[in-house]
Amino acid sequence: MNRWWLFLTIFISWGCSSPEERPSLKFETEISHSTEHVGLFDTKITSYWPEPPTIKICPNAGVSVERVRYAVRFWESAGYLFGPIIQAPRTTGYRCEAYIGEIVFRLPTQSEISAAVASNRMGVTKTTFERTTRQTLMSEIYFQNQTASLKEKIVEHELGHALGWKHHNRSSHIMHPNLDSTGRSVIGVEIRDYNERISDILVEISESERR
Repeated sequence: MNRWWLFLTIFISWGCSSPEERPSLKFETEISHSTEHVGLFDTKITSYWPEPPTIKICPNAGVSVERVRYAVRFWESAGYLFGPIIQAPRTTGYRCEAYIGEIVFRLPTQSEISAAVASNRMGVTKTTFERTTRQTLMSEIYFQNQTASLKEKIVEHELGHALGWKHHNRSSHIMHPNLDSTGRSVIGVEIRDYNERISDILVEISESERR
C-alpha cells in the first residue's frame, strides 16, 4: 500500500501542473467549487466510486466520529453504501492522509486555510480520480477552521462532493454552494441518479475508444 501511495503521490503532484506540462498523466485531483445552472435531475458528477469507500477521520480534523456518522446516514437514506468509519490513531510519527479507497477528514495545511478563506469556502473536498475511467481513487475533506464542521449540513454537503457530485444551483438542495441556501433535498442526486451518471460516463468512454 505504501508503494502505491508513493506512486500516486508523484502523479497527483504533477496533476497540479499546467495542461501543457502534463499531456499524458493518468490521474487528476479536482477541488469542487464551481456552480452550474442545471435542471433538477441534471446534476453532474466529477468521478465515481467503483466500491463503497472507507471513511477515515484524522486527529484534530475538526469533526467528530458521531457527526460523520450522522452525515453518512443522510447519504445512506438516499441509497448509498459506505465501508467502515474509522478514527485514525494518535500515534507519534503516523501521517494521517488519504489512501486508495478512502474518504478522509483531515487538517488543512496553512496554504489550504488561506485559499479557503480567500474563496470564502468553509469546507473543501479534494478528489483524486483515474482520468480515463473516471473512477475515484481517494477523497480528502477539510474545513476552514475548527468550528466550520459544526455548521448545519456542511459535512453532508462535503460528503456529496466526495461521492463525486458537483454543485447544484437549486435552493434548499444539499449540493447548493451557498451554505445558507443549502437544504436537505437530494432530488437528482440519489443512488439511481448516481448510477445513471455512471452509465453516461461508461457510454462516453466506450464511444471514445471506438473513435
